[in-house]
Amino acid sequence: MRFNFIVILFYLSVFELSAQDNHYNSQQFGARSTILGGAVVGGLEDNSSMYYNPGALAFAETNNLTVHTNAHSVENVFFKNGLGYDVNSFSLRYIPLPQEISAIITSDPQKKIRVGYIILNKNTNNNDFSQRHSYNGDLNADYAGEEYYVGQLDLQNIITERWAGACVSYKYSENLSFGITPFGSYRTQRYLYNLYSMLSTSPASSVNALAYQRYYDAIRLNIINLFIKVGVHYRNRNWRYGFTFTTPSIRVWGDARVDRNISFFGLERPDAVFDDRQWYVPGYYRQAGNIAVGAMNVTNYYRLCFSATFHGAVKDYRMADTQLRDVGNPSTQSTGVIDFLGFRHQARAVLNLAFGFEYKLSEKIKAHASIRTDFANQRKRNSISIVNLAGPRLANPSLNLYHLSGGLSFKRKQSVFTAGLTYSFGRADKVFQHANFNAPVYPINIWGFPTNNASLRHHILTATFGYTYYFDTFNLEPMQPGSRP
Repeated sequence: MRFNFIVILFYLSVFELSAQDNHYNSQQFGARSTILGGAVVGGLEDNSSMYYNPGALAFAETNNLTVHTNAHSVENVFFKNGLGYDVNSFSLRYIPLPQEISAIITSDPQKKIRVGYIILNKNTNNNDFSQRHSYNGDLNADYAGEEYYVGQLDLQNIITERWAGACVSYKYSENLSFGITPFGSYRTQRYLYNLYSMLSTSPASSVNALAYQRYYDAIRLNIINLFIKVGVHYRNRNWRYGFTFTTPSIRVWGDARVDRNISFFGLERPDAVFDDRQWYVPGYYRQAGNIAVGAMNVTNYYRLCFSATFHGAVKDYRMADTQLRDVGNPSTQSTGVIDFLGFRHQARAVLNLAFGFEYKLSEKIKAHASIRTDFANQRKRNSISIVNLAGPRLANPSLNLYHLSGGLSFKRKQSVFTAGLTYSFGRADKVFQHANFNAPVYPINIWGFPTNNASLRHHILTATFGYTYYFDTFNLEPMQPGSRP
């Protein structure tokens, strides 16, 4: 009988931390822009424009400092049948997330050139999931009585990615401006996936094991990339428009450390271990470029915003420049020279939309609301077979997210405080399991064969706070309808 080990790698936990990693639109920057869903490519004259549209910064009215923008999330993830029928996974976490520090530093606000800097916590992911399932059952017909079975999955994905940029924006005329923000990014990632099962005559010791199988891979990355964002801003009466282009990532330096092990014994196939480790090899993490357009209608009482962002695809590539080796042990299980550690990665093209609304409640209070899409850039599940030992892939998401936001801004003489809430949700059905621990097939595959009867529910509530101080008195109110900018 032909035997295949299949591991279904499924990404479990996303949102504003995966910026989410395989989602582009989970995390926004600047409290007001966050509550407006990032639908501000058309032009918002505050520090967040250095990220959303550098061209709009030229119309900022005064020097200011955004002292801090924070987000605080409560995240609930329920993965039904993820490791077998009625073997569910549940996660409830509180996540503090610093977002942005930024400032406009031009000494003379009346000049046509405006200069500022911005530091973003672009991506923070901290997933640490572990699930264990054990029971007694008669799984081996050749052994009298019941055996002890245990299966366990450990999935860890810890990412920190920070961007820092300096923006220069030029007001060409009273209607048109241009801007550019070069960004440098530093990304660290620690990823581990460990799936194993054991069938034993006794739970007391692995010495009594009848069969064992394990799949393990891990990668550590440290990456420095560059990005360049350019923006154009145009305004005419009470309409504002924006266009931006962000380059794909430009690699400066990268380091990777990779470990991988696939081992088994006591099954139909001859016992074998496939194992390798390579550290301090060149590492890569490629991110797609994007094009964004936006429009904004501004009156004395409200602001309607729309943005569309298209992210390009990333072709399949190796995240670690490891040597190709023979990794089979004993020698009778030789694989020949293969790419065992390469870690493959890719991303599909994605189009996200955002709609925002702002309304003036009084001279000092404004209300904000938005809805935005957040489509996953990777939808295909990963499968790994003992017959094909090609390089693994990171666990991928298989659900789209949607974000609803609302909040208020409170104006004082020289400052603005903004607070809001975002509810994010996603649902996926017919999801492939990691493993099927309730249905091991001894001696063929004691992980069991995963099916697509799992489902995922994702709910997140995020509080966002921001404070901006203006060095001179200012006017936050938009133009009167029909007046020229």
